[in-house]
Amino acid sequence: MKPLARGAALLTLPLLFAACTINTGQTNQRAQYAPTAPPPDSSPPGPRSPLSAEGYQLQAPRQVVTAPLFLPGSAVRQLVSYQVVNGMAVMEGDILLGPAQNVAMLYAMPRTSPFGVKGAVTLKDSSSLWPKGDIPYVIDASVSQSQSQNIAWAIGQVNETELNVRPRTSADKDYVLFKDSGSDCSSYIGRIGGAQPIQVADCGRGSIIHEMLHAAGFYHEQSRGDRDDFITIAWDEISPAYKSNFEKRDGRGQDIGAYDYSSIMHYSSKAFSKSGKATIIPKQSGATIGQRDGLSNGDRAAISTLYGTGTPTTTTPPTTTPPPTTTPPTTTPPPTTTPQPWNGSFAGDYTSDRGNVSCKQSGATVSCQYPGGMLLCSANGTNLDCGWSGGGQGRAQFVRQDSGVLAGTWGDFFSSNSRGKWDLVPAGAPTTTTPPPTTTTPPTTTPPPTTTPPPTTTPPPATGAVSLSGNYSSTRGPMACTEAATTLTCNFTPAQGVSGRLDCNKDGSGLNFNCSWSTFFPQPGAGRAVLSRKSTSDKNLTGTWGYLYSPTGGGQWNASPQ
Repeated sequence: MKPLARGAALLTLPLLFAACTINTGQTNQRAQYAPTAPPPDSSPPGPRSPLSAEGYQLQAPRQVVTAPLFLPGSAVRQLVSYQVVNGMAVMEGDILLGPAQNVAMLYAMPRTSPFGVKGAVTLKDSSSLWPKGDIPYVIDASVSQSQSQNIAWAIGQVNETELNVRPRTSADKDYVLFKDSGSDCSSYIGRIGGAQPIQVADCGRGSIIHEMLHAAGFYHEQSRGDRDDFITIAWDEISPAYKSNFEKRDGRGQDIGAYDYSSIMHYSSKAFSKSGKATIIPKQSGATIGQRDGLSNGDRAAISTLYGTGTPTTTTPPTTTPPPTTTPPTTTPPPTTTPQPWNGSFAGDYTSDRGNVSCKQSGATVSCQYPGGMLLCSANGTNLDCGWSGGGQGRAQFVRQDSGVLAGTWGDFFSSNSRGKWDLVPAGAPTTTTPPPTTTTPPTTTPPPTTTPPPTTTPPPATGAVSLSGNYSSTRGPMACTEAATTLTCNFTPAQGVSGRLDCNKDGSGLNFNCSWSTFFPQPGAGRAVLSRKSTSDKNLTGTWGYLYSPTGGGQWNASPQ
């Protein structure tokens, strides 16, 4: 490990975006904003709840959702697991993504950077950085005097770094707002724009620093891509609803420097434990994790690299020149007629009518590149559920056949088949050719006399069958629906000034409906729904709705004809 420019301190945090250096051209004047040190904190700096972790409404019911999103600071869409808690999307326990109904739109496209940042490792979108490390703040009236003192202590310690946390002025449009909602200790990741809440109701003063660093753009330490070399995750000891909090951010953040057990951004050993036993076990003997006493040397070096003049300490392996490659004579292998045993991996090269497709797989995540776009998929047995981007965006589904062909369809953002067929054929697979027609003419025989079949009669509709076209009142607002042979389309109004659309496919019985919904500005959202009725003579619909790939989690969707 190489030391940073600031001495022996090492950058240890995984970043939401590429580590950067910013030349402010000014001398650091943090001292003028350092509040007076408060009396010792009465709240414990260590574990702050039975779950031993910061979090958003930790005791509230939650639903886990996985969706392809562009996280702040990333130009690549990734499969992200988050929890829906009382309508809010929360990642890793205490990182807020915003209202769950808006996640599909908020993270549907990568953000663009409004100011120049010099990338220390790779240049990624840096719109989530705070320009020059300058973070204005306001303390809301809901915060108690004692907690205000803890905030002041945390600001004082953070201001010993390249960050400049200072009182907001009227010229500051973007700022953090310390609030006390009654039960939260949470923050957004990076700069999101406008008044950006940091909930401190259930935070000790060390946890306030932890949330401030989230707002500055830092993930949790144990989510680094190299974490498995340093810790063991005891998955069986994690409460099922919280397992998504332990995802790695490899591919979404930037691991810089050495792993830091003492980072203030590290989970404690019993974080989200269901039985009180350890969920994170350090591989280094005697190492302790989860401290909330203050910034570690590694934390300070991380801030220096992201917002100051520190130099990243990622070690790039030396480049070696491979020996000259001798190209063997090209021989055409005979066509393979017997399907090869499948090893469960979708990785490989394919051809398709949308161009050549090259796929890689890591665990259940499959990522593919094709001309002008990419696929990001979740594998489940022989099935792939995907999102695509490039010249637009949408969904796709594939099923692996015994031949190795991935038979699939693709569609718009709310459909996986609206644009038609998309088959991925393994590269090198033999092309099936249709044999020429037989030229031998069979003997001509005189057909028997033609008899006219009885006229075809159309069976009468089911007794009592009714059309679903018409107006409805529903739990998501008034609806106006139109039914066709296999579809049901409805316009609905979930709130004043908001309009929405529901598109459903009927099953063969005409009783069940698989739907996608979307709402538009000023409250954009998207997701799925399932509806049903008791009989074809019944116009009353009952069902549920959810977000992105889940038809549940949002609530009931019941509709009655008017």
